Amino acid sequence: MLSFWKKWRLDQSASRRRTSGRADDRSRTAVQIERFEQRALLSISTLVSASAGSTTEKTLTITATGAETINVAVNATRQVTINGAIVGTPVYAADLSKLVVNGGTGNNRIDLTGVTASAFTRLRNVQVDGGAGNDRITGSAFAESLSGGNGNDTIVAGLGNDTVLGGNGNDNVQGGDGADSIDGSTGNDTLVGGDQNDTLSGGSGNNVLTGDSGNDSLIGGIGVDILSGGVGDDQLSGDNGNDQLVGGDGNDIAIGGLGNDVLSGGAGDDSLSAGDGNDVVDGGAGSDTLLGEDGNDRLTAGIDTANNTVIGGAGNDTLTSAAGADSLDAGDGNDSVIGGANSDTILAGSGADTIFSGDGSDSVDAGGGNDRIDLGAGDDTALGGDGNDSISGESGSDSMDGGTGDDVLYGDADNFGFDSLSSDDGDDTLLGNDGNDTLIGNEGNNYLDGGANSDSVQGGSENDTLLGQDGNDTLLGGGGDDHIESGFGRDSVVGGSGDDDILADSFDVVIFDGGDDPASQASNSNSTGNATTQLGQLNLRGLTLDEIQFLLQASGR
Repeated sequence: MLSFWKKWRLDQSASRRRTSGRADDRSRTAVQIERFEQRALLSISTLVSASAGSTTEKTLTITATGAETINVAVNATRQVTINGAIVGTPVYAADLSKLVVNGGTGNNRIDLTGVTASAFTRLRNVQVDGGAGNDRITGSAFAESLSGGNGNDTIVAGLGNDTVLGGNGNDNVQGGDGADSIDGSTGNDTLVGGDQNDTLSGGSGNNVLTGDSGNDSLIGGIGVDILSGGVGDDQLSGDNGNDQLVGGDGNDIAIGGLGNDVLSGGAGDDSLSAGDGNDVVDGGAGSDTLLGEDGNDRLTAGIDTANNTVIGGAGNDTLTSAAGADSLDAGDGNDSVIGGANSDTILAGSGADTIFSGDGSDSVDAGGGNDRIDLGAGDDTALGGDGNDSISGESGSDSMDGGTGDDVLYGDADNFGFDSLSSDDGDDTLLGNDGNDTLIGNEGNNYLDGGANSDSVQGGSENDTLLGQDGNDTLLGGGGDDHIESGFGRDSVVGGSGDDDILADSFDVVIFDGGDDPASQASNSNSTGNATTQLGQLNLRGLTLDEIQFLLQASGR
């Protein structure tokens, strides 16, 4: 046989004492009723207090010591009821300022949906503790503190701005309509924020957090967590573990933390920071900022024409642009960068990088390392930087600078393009291909091939090979002992200083600057004056004297 025990403290006597100049009136009377029923033990008490100059404060406390259903509501006369019954001496809802419910041990069901603002007009403090056991708690219309305690609890917070603690166990918490603060604590928890600006913390365990509507803050905690911000400007933090963070609609901030995380911004202007680990980051629609940080990361700028900023950080990263004019900084490491359909700015950093600029007029700086750069359609600018680089153009008028190292530069096969290819230090190979191209060798023993159409080819200070190929070309040997072949067309060839070897074609104009090797020089008297011009070695392969025109030019021109 189980007992049902209720204890009331009612305002029937008074005592007065004075403290710091204030009168404090408190009255307490206890009435004890015992009845025997086939149910668990319930303890119900009220505390009434009043101080001078204030209204009466009344607290209702309900405690279950076992598995119990506690449904708090009011009857037609707005008296407080528990499970449909009046609690001893009637207590009117309008008299209560505080409500406390303690579930105790066992699987309790606590329902406060009947605690409404229209009936409990003075209530401003609601506290519920489910205690041990797998409890189900449903909150009221007021701001309340709900604690599940130990066990796998289900908590629905209600309409107010609630503070919810799931406690130990695998808990399921629904925030409701207010601006709620929810902490899952220990266990594999599922937390949902609701309609307002909520704060959700998963704690330790593998948690699922959903902000729903509002500008929410989600913290996964230790474990493998799934965080979804929902609609609104949300802040998501994965903390430790291999987490999945989805910003949803709105301008979101997501931080992956430690672990191999997956971050998705969704619609809106998002800021996504993957943290340490091998992460996958997708900005989604909007102007996003993506940061891979340490690890081998994959970062995708988005799906629309918005302009994005993507930073790979340390590690071997893959950066992909979309249709916007994006800024892509791969950072250190052997990175892969893919530009999009618009005019992108690409910086690869140190490492052996692979870059495809995509369509649009792109700017590429590969940085240090042996890099490969493939320029897409558009008028692109590419700098290889340090290392032995390969740069290839496509359609459009491209500008390529190999930088230091032994570089290979390919102009595009577009007859309408005007490519500019130049090297710095190193023994470089520059191939103009189709189009009216400009090739500049600078330092090093360079191989310069203008390709088809009318090109300008300049050798630089060392021993270069210059090929004009088809078209009306201008070839300048510069310093060093150069080998020059003009190719077909009406070409202009200047050997420059050094002992040059020139193979000319019909209708070419060849100007020799004197070389330093007397054994390979010849003399020719100028018929219009007394000057004598020293000619370098001339190869008349397949030509007659009538097919060569000599322009004599005095020194100091």
